[in-house]
Amino acid sequence: MSTDNNDDNKSRPTPAAETAGGGDSGFAVDWESVGKPPKPGKYHVRVKDAEYRLSKETQVDTIHLTLIIVAAFDYDNADCVGRMVFDTMAFTLKALFRFKQFADATGLALPSIINRDVVAGLVAPMRDRECGVVLVEETYNGVKRARVSSYHPLPR
Repeated sequence: MSTDNNDDNKSRPTPAAETAGGGDSGFAVDWESVGKPPKPGKYHVRVKDAEYRLSKETQVDTIHLTLIIVAAFDYDNADCVGRMVFDTMAFTLKALFRFKQFADATGLALPSIINRDVVAGLVAPMRDRECGVVLVEETYNGVKRARVSSYHPLPR
């Protein structure tokens, strides 16, 4: 997929450029947007990567998601398409609501039991799933970043 002739899209890399480093043809870069978090709002995202990790401090099973913004539901946020957002899901009784939101939004089957093997086995089925998210802005260690507030099914 290539960028179209709309001026707003010229500085955004194509999906091929995101994964292949631009190849021989290269891609334009809007250096003002590099390192800036996406604006708060509602977005259509795809899971680019999912990785199982065991928290060293708490020994809690977690899945770290890399989400790529596919579309913005608000035209004013269209410049955020192609940016990445990161989320971590902890598999504890208090935090399972997050995984349930994601599963409900993407059609992923909910396991009847949670253990290390089950959580690690969820990684592959989570990749490439798409859903809606609400992003909010937060400051963490003095740095502004986007945080996934909630997951939602995509409108039909």
